[in-house]
Amino acid sequence: MITSSCTFPIYREGIRHEIDKFKISKNTDRNWLKAGYKLFLPILEVLKKKLLRIKSILHIDETWTAVRIKLKGDGTKLGHYFKKYIWCLVNKAEGITYFFYDNDNNDSRGLRPIENFLGAFETGTIQSDAYVVYELLTNGNEKLKHVLCWAHVRNRFEEAFLSSKDAIADWFVKTIAELYRIETECILARMTPEKIKERRNKKDVDSILKRLYQKACEYLDHKKKHYSKMTQDAMKYIKNGWKDLIRYRDDGNYDIDNLIAERAIRPFTVHRKNAHSFSSEDGVQETCLFFTLCETCKNFGINFKEYIAYAAKELISGNTDYESLAPWAIKLV
Repeated sequence: MITSSCTFPIYREGIRHEIDKFKISKNTDRNWLKAGYKLFLPILEVLKKKLLRIKSILHIDETWTAVRIKLKGDGTKLGHYFKKYIWCLVNKAEGITYFFYDNDNNDSRGLRPIENFLGAFETGTIQSDAYVVYELLTNGNEKLKHVLCWAHVRNRFEEAFLSSKDAIADWFVKTIAELYRIETECILARMTPEKIKERRNKKDVDSILKRLYQKACEYLDHKKKHYSKMTQDAMKYIKNGWKDLIRYRDDGNYDIDNLIAERAIRPFTVHRKNAHSFSSEDGVQETCLFFTLCETCKNFGINFKEYIAYAAKELISGNTDYESLAPWAIKLV
């Protein structure tokens, strides 16, 4: 019940139960989900501790969701729905994908939620898009690096080309593709991080990057050159974020883009289309926990349903060695 309820809305669970000829009230279904959430909280803390290890590389993304919130003075019985945000962090080296929601002081997407979550994580690397919050996290801290995503740059130019058939945008798309060709070369050759760094810093990469930056500056500085507004914004993205865009060359463990986080958050966006909204903030917290466990199990090639059944049995039996119940520690037969 725990595994299915975290994936589908409660009302759909009711339909599924009817098909299976299993009679259970919505409240019972909901209460089991709450109980499961409390049961697995200690394991969530184990995952968070490993996720935020010093000198880790964190890929971060966020997405919106609708949540019903009861505000002080709200005249409605249950509250209104508001647009709120879920954060997703991926530590590829540790194999952990982590979701969280924090709406303290009615703020779910500003600097405070992610800053509070990261806590003492002040030495390492954050890879993301150019959302200003990520820049604020690393400003003034030389030990915390920020790497920008080249996929976001490419996508901006591609959208500009598809929208207006802007030849300048098309040139940028094709030139950025040369950087990705080199990344593919590294993957196919199974290069070590040291070799990847060496390859990224060869003269041909220097030349590609130089052309991209110079072209962006050239067109932005000459007002008479004609290009679309979308192309202009994409070139500003390059110029303003250049230092963080080229930082992926500093370490072979860095990725050229943040697609790992975007792929990890996609199951939640699919869930959003199914569920439409959350009727309480407790429901969002519970969903984040089970999505964290589910996606982390995927990273280790573990069947999520089997993991939940095994770990729940151990927890109910009184096993408090939470490290031994983390997805990477369990061998299911």
